[in-house]
Amino acid sequence: MPKFQKFSAWAGIVGSDEAVRAWSNLMQSTFHDVPPVVLLRLYAEFQLAARRDLGDPDAILTPIELMAARIKDLYDDATYHAAMVAPFADVCASVDWPVPWESDPSAGGGGGGE
Repeated sequence: MPKFQKFSAWAGIVGSDEAVRAWSNLMQSTFHDVPPVVLLRLYAEFQLAARRDLGDPDAILTPIELMAARIKDLYDDATYHAAMVAPFADVCASVDWPVPWESDPSAGGGGGGE
């Protein structure tokens, strides 16, 4: 766990706003019973943000293109395919997962966010 904590600390210091936001969303999701399809999408979004930080900031690779090398049946499984190509809000709605960083803390739901 120390390497993970070290990475998390440095990501917040040296990462772009996009990468820090993607990392924070990924981590917050793990604290809120995230469904696997949403977790996979958030992981892809973080990796894409990290790639832009480390390489070409104008890269146009998509989540499905990134994850296709790792998931054997990505193009055959309608649920996971949709999770990579649909707008993020639609992915969350498809599994009835309330996005924690979009909740209103004054309504008693916790959250906060952008």
